[in-house]
Amino acid sequence: MAAAIMNWPVAMAVGLAGVAGLVAAELAMPWQVFQSEGATVCLEATNVPGAFRVTGQGPTNSYVGVYQTRPVEPAKSYRAVLRKQVIQSGGGRGQWSLEWKDAGGGEIRRVWGPDWSLAGVEDRPQALVVTGTAPPQAATAHLVVTFFPEPTPATNGVFVIFDVTWETQ
Repeated sequence: MAAAIMNWPVAMAVGLAGVAGLVAAELAMPWQVFQSEGATVCLEATNVPGAFRVTGQGPTNSYVGVYQTRPVEPAKSYRAVLRKQVIQSGGGRGQWSLEWKDAGGGEIRRVWGPDWSLAGVEDRPQALVVTGTAPPQAATAHLVVTFFPEPTPATNGVFVIFDVTWETQ
């Protein structure tokens, strides 16, 4: 399945479902939205500045998500920290990862970070860390949050993305 990538500066989006609409606000680094064929993603603003709820639905093996692009220097080590919280239990799981890209946007390598279940509500935000060293050809890194929903008509969980920090090590 080919992923549909929407190059939208999503920060706090209200009622974003697939390609249906967008309301953007400023953030230090905008989020871009992607989804597999037949899947839909919904991002909704929260009462926390810059934070947004994420949920999605779709057929078996579908995925939806958001990512940020950051410039990198080859051979430098980086650390990305995602703060997220499951606020409604249900099906599905999330995955935090780091993708190294060349100057043309091609993927060089992917570092899989922690994944999480949406089966239980979390009482506070959780920090998830992914680290890696930029390969020699790397020009950018994509900091990726992917949601793998249970097949429709399952009731999927909902999580909030609060923020991401990006540091050299």
